[in-house]
Amino acid sequence: MKVIALLSQKGGSGKTTLTESLAIAAINDAKNVAVIDLDPQATACKWGDRRNADPVIISIQPARLPNALATARENGADFIIIDTPPRAADAAMAAAQAADLILVPCRPTINDLETLSTTISLIGGAGAKAKVAVILNDVPAQGQQRQQAEEAIRDLMIPVLPVALGHRAAYTHAAALGMSAQEYDPTGKAGQEIQQLYKFTCELLNSLEQGKGKTDAAKIRSAKSA
Repeated sequence: MKVIALLSQKGGSGKTTLTESLAIAAINDAKNVAVIDLDPQATACKWGDRRNADPVIISIQPARLPNALATARENGADFIIIDTPPRAADAAMAAAQAADLILVPCRPTINDLETLSTTISLIGGAGAKAKVAVILNDVPAQGQQRQQAEEAIRDLMIPVLPVALGHRAAYTHAAALGMSAQEYDPTGKAGQEIQQLYKFTCELLNSLEQGKGKTDAAKIRSAKSA
């Protein structure tokens, strides 16, 4: 069982959208998936109510996370995806400690980039053994914001995934219907981005397991070339 946590202390970074999207991509890949929603607002759970279909989504307090993971493992889960709230250190630390891979969504804006170091410090303070990578989200189609953001993030010595999600209405429309972008518009750019992200995430998890002696950045490069 692999555990992926979506962490960011910045609100509106896209954690829930990514959680939902990765969950549906894994289901489409015939995986047994569960989502754990640590956000008191239960946004992922409400999305699940609108769709009335898999994945299983449970809303719990951070203190209950170890028990929930043990139950999921006993029930044969392949993937657990943890959605976390912003500005909640206890939830973020619990998720970080439980994860195999931590994805940190970040928009290419100064406010998001300035908050990134806080998220990374929190992960380090949790003593997490998971590998960490940033996924750029809500990237404008025009301009140099993606390149500039990638340079700023690498200055912090954090690997950036080669897959980025664009600023697309499909993500918002899909969420309102209890769907993912892949379901809403399978052949559209948003759906293609999520499929690429899911494929790369699987490759990254495999490379992390096979290359325990590599640095995080090296593992990102290895997974990219796989």
